Amino acid sequence: MKKVIKTLFAIVISTTFANAQNTVNQKLDEVVVSANRASSTENTSNVQIISLEEIQNAPVQTIEDLLEYAINVDVRQRGGQGVQADISMRGGTFEQVLVMLNGIKLNDPQTGHHTMNLPVSLEQVERIEVITGGASRIFGNYAYTGAINIITKSEMANSISISGGQNAFKSGGINYHTTTGNLKHNISVNQKESDGYIEGMDYKIKNYYYQAKTDIDGINALFNAGYTNKEFGAFSFYTPKFPNQFEKTQTTFASLQLRKEGKITLENKISWRKNNDEFQLFRESSLAWPNWYSGHNFHETNVFSTDMNVIQKTKTGTNVIGMEMRANNIKSNVLGNDLENPIEINTNNFYYKGASRTTTNLFIEKNINLNDLAISAGIMMNIDSEYGNEYFPGIDMSYNISDNIKVFTSYNKSMRTPNYTELYYSSPTNQGNVNLKSEHSTNQELGLKWNGNSHKTTFTYYKREGENMIDWVLINGDSIWRTQNLSKLTTTGYELNS
Repeated sequence: MKKVIKTLFAIVISTTFANAQNTVNQKLDEVVVSANRASSTENTSNVQIISLEEIQNAPVQTIEDLLEYAINVDVRQRGGQGVQADISMRGGTFEQVLVMLNGIKLNDPQTGHHTMNLPVSLEQVERIEVITGGASRIFGNYAYTGAINIITKSEMANSISISGGQNAFKSGGINYHTTTGNLKHNISVNQKESDGYIEGMDYKIKNYYYQAKTDIDGINALFNAGYTNKEFGAFSFYTPKFPNQFEKTQTTFASLQLRKEGKITLENKISWRKNNDEFQLFRESSLAWPNWYSGHNFHETNVFSTDMNVIQKTKTGTNVIGMEMRANNIKSNVLGNDLENPIEINTNNFYYKGASRTTTNLFIEKNINLNDLAISAGIMMNIDSEYGNEYFPGIDMSYNISDNIKVFTSYNKSMRTPNYTELYYSSPTNQGNVNLKSEHSTNQELGLKWNGNSHKTTFTYYKREGENMIDWVLINGDSIWRTQNLSKLTTTGYELNS
């Protein structure tokens, strides 16, 4: 099967942040962005920065709402106030975008529907980096069509907020910052609930977040921990055939980052993310369930990760060697292979199935700055316990034509491994496929940036050639949607951001 999508003239004009457009002759402070493994102020790729000023002036209440204003980011929200949102970029799927919090990956191996289970609120965000195009050589898995990095504030303003509205909406939050010695603490508690704008769309959300930041003997340390609890009516979220659905998720997250600056910079990130999911296809009493429905779906995923970089500064740039190790697993009553011994969830439910995967990524990168020319080139070697060893090279280049005009181009290969839902899910309407292969793509980009006195304009042409694309397919004569690898899918487009 060959599908070719060619968007010959698809121009998206973003005039989101009027305050930034009306600023004349204003110089913005340099910020360190995650456009390469070394993280620097020199940006060779197409990165959009949503600044603190833009966040404060945007007419939004949640991070999901804010991302809808970013160029070529498609946000599909189910319900309001961040109940559930799927993020896609450049015509890709919601499984193909990497989401990070302070550089720590948050993607869930069960399904991309849980990726935006974030423990932070908009009040805690300093800025957001939106990196478009394939970026596997920098970030590894999930960065198939791009990446989003949410950067939190080092020092929040102390605040208390209470609000209410229609449909029994209630919201309350406390943000508190304090300093003990050279240690900065941020503590946030936020809760909100509503009966929903229609029946079956009610929700209760609780977020708890803690951040500590310090500098000890030249070692920068950042610790994050968070917990989010969501209970929500999922009316027709996953299938209109059985609309009265309900879901409960609990996500726990913790990370520690250490960075020692110098001629040789050492950086290490350690993180853990756990997600529990209870999905009820039928919210009604068990007396109303059909005979084939044996009970609700329960899942628990755990992701353990460590990411290490050694960065050597040179006269013309940096040399980087990095390694990332990720281990994830799932326990479920429907996804995975049969367990030797069932694991009790609660009084009446057990995990009968499970699966695990370990991946090691090795990175090599060279960054060069030669007057007006900047080059970032590298390769990622993916060592996967199930899918074998693969290589993903890439190069990003930019050239300053003048102080205000820059041209940039890139060529990168990217990948994404199938998640546990795509591999194992089985229902009367859907069937996963344990023989799925990883998605691969070749990404090309050419663009121009023009920073005028009263505007910032970027024009970009991009082309993505994908192989083994994973999709749910309904074949003629079949009544079940099945996951399959599509042979090829080519996407081309133009972007204009002004």
